Amino acid sequence: MNEGEFVEDGDGNLLAFNKPVHRYFAFPAPFISNLHNSRKLLTIELALSTLQSPLTADGFVEDLRKFEPIFADRILNFLITKEPDNLKTRQDRERLADEIRAEMNDALDIDEDSENKGHYRCSYSEIGSSLTLQFNGFPPARKLQI
Repeated sequence: MNEGEFVEDGDGNLLAFNKPVHRYFAFPAPFISNLHNSRKLLTIELALSTLQSPLTADGFVEDLRKFEPIFADRILNFLITKEPDNLKTRQDRERLADEIRAEMNDALDIDEDSENKGHYRCSYSEIGSSLTLQFNGFPPARKLQI
């Protein structure tokens, strides 16, 4: 831990300071998928962030790295079911973000009724046919233990 994670009490003892910190995890490559019944491709970049105590957040991001292959498989198999006509509007893309979150939570075995179901804000940007999704506040669940 670095010095910023400790405070000194009146007797000179060091106390752990667990102020929540943001930690980010970005998939190293974009997801590129054919769309259902189409010759079009969908490209998404996916990044997750969490706000937790430093030790918990670091462990969570490290656990996410271990799940990269599972997430990639689930997301790509999900994206191939999407039709181009269902991805045209902002509401369509927000729904896509909700559906991807649900797929990721399902891969982590997190129930949709759970407090840790993945409260987030999703933002996206579009360049050509590329869609970038950013999930902030991905679930701080510890179901990731391997």
